[in-house]
Amino acid sequence: MKFCVGQGYDGAGNMAENCSGAAVRIKAIYPKALYVHCGSHVLNLCVANACNIQIVSNMMSNVRVISQFFNFSPKRFDVLKKKIEEMFPKAHHSRLIDVCRTRWIARIDGLDVFIEVLPAIIKCFELIINNDEKSWNHDSVRDANSYFFATRSFQFLVTLVVVSRCLERLRSDIEHSHGAWYSEAVVLAASVGVYEHKPCTIGKQLNRNNCPSESINEYYKKVITIPFLDHLSSQIQLRFSNKNIAVYNGFFAMPTNVLIVAEWRSNFLLFSNEYEDELPEPRYIMTELNMWEDYWRSVKNSLPTTLTKLLPLIDRITFPNIFTLIQILATIPVTTCTCERSISVIRRLKTYLRNTMSQNRFNSLALMHVHQDISIDVNEVIDCFARKNPRRMKLWS
Repeated sequence: MKFCVGQGYDGAGNMAENCSGAAVRIKAIYPKALYVHCGSHVLNLCVANACNIQIVSNMMSNVRVISQFFNFSPKRFDVLKKKIEEMFPKAHHSRLIDVCRTRWIARIDGLDVFIEVLPAIIKCFELIINNDEKSWNHDSVRDANSYFFATRSFQFLVTLVVVSRCLERLRSDIEHSHGAWYSEAVVLAASVGVYEHKPCTIGKQLNRNNCPSESINEYYKKVITIPFLDHLSSQIQLRFSNKNIAVYNGFFAMPTNVLIVAEWRSNFLLFSNEYEDELPEPRYIMTELNMWEDYWRSVKNSLPTTLTKLLPLIDRITFPNIFTLIQILATIPVTTCTCERSISVIRRLKTYLRNTMSQNRFNSLALMHVHQDISIDVNEVIDCFARKNPRRMKLWS
C-alpha cells in the first residue's frame, strides 16, 4: 500500500463519503493515494444532483414513466411506432429511449428523442383516451389521460427543452442561451397546441415558485434555467476538484503535446510537484524536461499517443524522473468499469437454481467468465484437481 498513488470508486457513501468513507481513511494513512471518482459516472452525478430541483425532477419523472408506458406494452408500442412513421417518416427513432439514470449521454439521447416525437406521443394519448373501438382497458385510458395533461403543460415543455440543452452553454451566457431555449420551447408547445403562460402567483406562496417577473420568459429563466445551471455548475466545481485536475497536467508530457504546446513544461511541473517525494532525482527535473523535448523533436517515426504505448519507450536511465511520473499517471484509475464487470455477470452465474455454491467457487467462476480472453490449460486443471482430491475415479484416459 505504500506505493498506492490512486484509488477509484463509483461514489457510494461507504467508499467516497467525505468524513468516514474508505477513500478518506486510506488517504489518512497513505496521503499519496488520490481519490478519483469513476470517470464514467462523475458528470452524470453532477447533473443528477442538479435534477433535484423540484420542477426538473417532476419533468424527468414524467418522461421516464411515459417512456415505460409505451415501451413496456407491445400494443401501445405498436401504436406509437405507426404514429411516428405516419407523422415523421424521416425520424431516426421509432421508439422512446429510456432516460438512463447512470449515463448523462443516454439521458440526453432520451430527451432529444422525446422532443422529436412529442406530437406523435400526444396523438397516441388522444387515440387511447377516446377509445373509439373500445380496445383499451381502464388502466391504459386512465394513465394516458394523466400523461396527456402532463405533457401539455407549458412549464413541462420549457423544462424539457432547458434540461436537454443545458450542457451546450455556460452560465455566463445565460441571457442568449435562455432566449434560444425559450423560443424552442414555444415552438414545441405550439406544435402540440399549447400556448405560453405561467402559473398564477400570489403575495405569499409556499409550495410553488413565486419569483417576481415582468414577462413569462423572465419567469421561467428565474425559476428553471438559472437555478438548474447554478446547481450544475456548483456540482461540477465540487466533484472536479483542483487536485484532481492538477493530475491531468501530466498529459502535457505526451510527445504530441510537447511539440505543440509552448507552456507544456510549466503545466507538467504542476503535476510533478504533487509527487516530488516519489522522484528519484528531483533536482534534475528541468534538465530532463529540456532533453525530453529535444529527444521527441528528433524522432522521425510516428509518436505514441497513449500512456501504455509511451511508457515502454522511455529510457529509465536518461529520464528517471519522467519515467516515474508517467508510471504514476498511468496507475491513477480512470474508471471503475473493469471492477464492476464482475457485478454484471453475477446473475448469469448465481441464479435461484444455483444458489448454494461456495464463495470460492463463485469467485472462480466469475473470474473465468469476466476474463474469457485468458486461455486455460485443461490438463493442468485436471492434474491440480487430482492432487488436491485423491480418489479412485479415473481422470486420465
